[in-house]
Amino acid sequence: MTADDLRALRDRANLTQLGMASLVGLSLRAYQDIENGVSEFRDLHRVAIERVALDLAVERGDPMIAPPSIRAAAMDFCNMLRGVGEPPPSPNSPSRGAKLRANIAAGLKKSKGA
Repeated sequence: MTADDLRALRDRANLTQLGMASLVGLSLRAYQDIENGVSEFRDLHRVAIERVALDLAVERGDPMIAPPSIRAAAMDFCNMLRGVGEPPPSPNSPSRGAKLRANIAAGLKKSKGA
């Protein structure tokens, strides 16, 4: 996700910078710096923003608010619950969830070291 993607997501959600910053748990200035490319857009920020987008999509009944990657993951999850689609990966293959957990862990390590 790029700064332009972030801006487009915020526009789809019909939020101001202050509104998005508040939902993500950032100060307005910190959010503006990320959106304007002044501050690094960390994986931790991306995950938090994607989660906010997913929550807004569900709350408003508009799946297009969520980024495509989140919509795809949500569909995979729904299909798994319904028993539709491809079988789950073997325990030895990295899943999308394992990759997400690794990204979150890496983001947490970076934020603690900064």
